[in-house]
Amino acid sequence: MEEWMSIEASIVSVEKVKRELSPFILPQEYIDEESNEKIGSGSYGTITKIKYCGTPCAAKELHSALLPDDESEISHGENESMYLVNEFCKEIKILSKIHHPNFVRFIGIYFKDSSPYPLLVMELMYKSLEQCLMQYRHDSPESQKLPVSTKLFILQDVARAVAYIHCQNPPIVHRDLTVKNVLLTFSMTAKVADLGVAKYLTKPLSTQCPGTVIYMPPEALKKHPHYGTEVDVYSYGVLGFHVFSGKWPLQHGLHKDDGSAFTDLERCHADEIGEGFCVRETLKKCLHVDPKQRLKSCEILAQIDVETARYKIEDDNFLEIQYNARNTRAMQQTMDEMARGLELKENLSRDCNWKKLKPQALKT
Repeated sequence: MEEWMSIEASIVSVEKVKRELSPFILPQEYIDEESNEKIGSGSYGTITKIKYCGTPCAAKELHSALLPDDESEISHGENESMYLVNEFCKEIKILSKIHHPNFVRFIGIYFKDSSPYPLLVMELMYKSLEQCLMQYRHDSPESQKLPVSTKLFILQDVARAVAYIHCQNPPIVHRDLTVKNVLLTFSMTAKVADLGVAKYLTKPLSTQCPGTVIYMPPEALKKHPHYGTEVDVYSYGVLGFHVFSGKWPLQHGLHKDDGSAFTDLERCHADEIGEGFCVRETLKKCLHVDPKQRLKSCEILAQIDVETARYKIEDDNFLEIQYNARNTRAMQQTMDEMARGLELKENLSRDCNWKKLKPQALKT
């Protein structure tokens, strides 16, 4: 009897998930999983390549190893499996409310016939910032290095994304801002991804921060943590030094040969920032040990905007030319859409006027 009740409760939980996510469900007939190519992984899911309405997209699915094989194996309703499903649903709901060009665009969800769990469909990106930094290594020949101005554009894009979620009501804390979770388009536009561990900040968070340890501030690594949006500011500082030094930060807790601990700046390779000296002071302020002394995300964006505008774009730099061309194309596309909208409105107005005049014209 108890076993039957637990199975019944689990089915109710799954049906509840489907009801809550019903506004985001995509028509199954427009989903093509023919390639089903695995292209990456997130906090607790795998990313595969699919097509929606013929357009290549990315689909995020919960790791199958973390879920039971069928609904009848989900017991007690709120066990670990259902907890993961509920967290996944929270990520979907947060993503659905984010509309910003520097966040990976949410498209919708769908359910496989063989599984009661949703798949999250997003725009398909070119590569991660981590892959980009590995491709353009800091120790590569000069001709194969990532240009400084391109790095500034990337930091500017990420700063815009962080400022956007921190300005929401209530604010959203990403909690895992790293080079792995910043994705790039073909034209090198940076977009933040993976909100699997993001939280709405209604009060200071006191749970263990599940992000990447080497990107975490001291207050988030304590036994009894207490943190807010400042955790993303610190991670942004680490990310900035990572981008300009080309090296992963040193693992927290490691010590030097003489037994002394690394400072936060040493851990982030501040002495190796090289050509990123123009943003060094901004990034250092993000790493202040006292969260209250760190910059706000909007202040970071303002300072990065100034440095990006000040930095001269090299004439022979293909990436910058491509970046500017992308902006020009986007502006032209917007203008074209406005023109089409006005033309459509004008035609519609003309048709309406003709319908009003037609009976009178026929009498005449």
